Amino acid sequence: MLQLFDGPPLYNLRNCISKQVAKSFAYAYNGKMSTIFDTRRENLRRLIAQWGGPTSLAAKLGHASGSYLAQLAGPHPTRDVSERVAREIEQQLEIPAGWMDHRHAGPPGRPSTGLLIDVVAAVRDQMDAAGVSARRGTLEDIATLVYEHAVERGEIDLDLVRRLVAIAKGRA
Repeated sequence: MLQLFDGPPLYNLRNCISKQVAKSFAYAYNGKMSTIFDTRRENLRRLIAQWGGPTSLAAKLGHASGSYLAQLAGPHPTRDVSERVAREIEQQLEIPAGWMDHRHAGPPGRPSTGLLIDVVAAVRDQMDAAGVSARRGTLEDIATLVYEHAVERGEIDLDLVRRLVAIAKGRA
């Protein structure tokens, strides 16, 4: 049994640390760190923007109005986006489990524009160098495969681009 101060014993250390104290520790760590609740709130705000506002997202999630979402992600939120709420949102919107817990450049399903531009340029360069005509379908198929691979690895694999262009050249 853990007792940190005079009074009833604490069975759960989490009960003695308020959310505000946790946020203060996170901010004091390096001035940039945020809590999981901040990350989920930012992602919920992205989803609200993607769905055209809290009312339309609330309807998609099965809520009568957008007031609950405003409590979670409005300009002055009064509630944190809990684990349970985050998983329910992900399930209702059919986005990957855990998406709400990580920082993202944009809403789910939207590609990183900078990476996508770099991928298309790399594919086009390799197609030009190999003398493969840049038919729309071929370019799109190769760019999609390379982009998905780059998202997983964090960089564009030029060897993969060369191999895919070689395959496309063999079919042309």
